[in-house]
Amino acid sequence: MRMETESLELESSLKLPQKQYFTLSEAESLLPQIEEHFLQILKLRDALQILQTIEIQFSDPFLLHAKDIRYTKEVHRLYLQLYNHLDALISLGCFVKDIEHGLIDFYAKKQGKDIFLCWKLGEPHIEHWHSLDNGFEKRKRIEDIKNFE
Repeated sequence: MRMETESLELESSLKLPQKQYFTLSEAESLLPQIEEHFLQILKLRDALQILQTIEIQFSDPFLLHAKDIRYTKEVHRLYLQLYNHLDALISLGCFVKDIEHGLIDFYAKKQGKDIFLCWKLGEPHIEHWHSLDNGFEKRKRIEDIKNFE
């Protein structure tokens, strides 16, 4: 029975979301949620960086072993939280491009072609797009909203 439960949990955790296409207004409606997740991701990233700078040495091998186990457990706990936020973004349909720079893309159509609507953490709206082959550095301003609906 336990094996069946573990198998079901694995299947449900590996179930992948479907790629979604967004209109500009649909993508923009998600920005508050996305920003909240991204801010948590950045806090967790910072906590992990701080944790990795802490060095505590023990002369007692048991305490050293116990510290290593607890340290590793805490690192994994923080990473799990971070990946839960990334998974939430993916479940919303976001294509997370860069955590450090807060870059998110949304699949969209422009004149029948697949493109990315491009948003960066801190921007009040989605104001840029780029082709699937190009990245942030080649993004273009959205000038005519009708082409993206």
